[in-house]
Amino acid sequence: MMAGQLRTPAPRGLLLDVDGCLVLADRPGGEGGEVLPGAIDVLERARAAGIPYLLFTNASTLTPEAYADGLRAMGLPVERTEVMTPGLVAANLLADQYPSGPVLVFGGSGVVEPLRERGIRLLDVEEHEQAAAVLVSFDLEFTARKLDAACRAVARGAVLLVTSDSRWFAGRNGRQVGVAGAIAAGITHVTGVAASVMGKPSSFAMHEVERRLEVDPRDLVVVGDDLALELRMGKQAGSRTVLVLTGMSTRDDAGRLPASERPDAIIDGIWDLASLLGLAAVAR
Repeated sequence: MMAGQLRTPAPRGLLLDVDGCLVLADRPGGEGGEVLPGAIDVLERARAAGIPYLLFTNASTLTPEAYADGLRAMGLPVERTEVMTPGLVAANLLADQYPSGPVLVFGGSGVVEPLRERGIRLLDVEEHEQAAAVLVSFDLEFTARKLDAACRAVARGAVLLVTSDSRWFAGRNGRQVGVAGAIAAGITHVTGVAASVMGKPSSFAMHEVERRLEVDPRDLVVVGDDLALELRMGKQAGSRTVLVLTGMSTRDDAGRLPASERPDAIIDGIWDLASLLGLAAVAR
């Protein structure tokens, strides 16, 4: 069942969430998950209609290229350039604003590799006094030693960035904990410095979306399962928004929001999106 109505004209770009929208998995970014019914079909229809799309996950354990490879192996028609992560957003921001400032980073290849590709110098924990920025991501090996280094660096003036401050994300077996946000909250508790979010719903992330898709946000349709993340980001940018009910947020959640913050349409799942957008079936 659909609720709400999208404004015309047809979109010139699509921004789609992954977890809870296209895929349900045990790990963020769709790793090892199951593709939801209709996900493959709607991407194929968008491609056939000439509508570019970008899949944006708040996960940063892997690189965008690795996530794309995994999603394509699951059958989703997605190229490496069509997946974006907060790690990529952070790398571009740091390269632009702190080109000569070394970074203390906590996380795996998903944050480390984009930083290296942009030529940013990375520090060992023992070098925390030199840090211009601290970047926190999903780090299951985060220790008291790392916490001490991060807090000391931020207390001395290093900027604090986090890939995502989400408390939860939608998984195959229910809600999964957002580790990066929990780590950053601990650093904030000690230092009093709030982290700047690189992923959804930040303006940094939306700026990168606009750059990648080369589309005005008013011509973009943002689709996702979380009212506090991709839906909020889309609303703030003036995009049309669609909530799918296969993840975090419910129809009642949307109804409790002020009218100006509610999604433009609510659908039971991604399988209803093609009809909502008027995307023609692909000939087989």
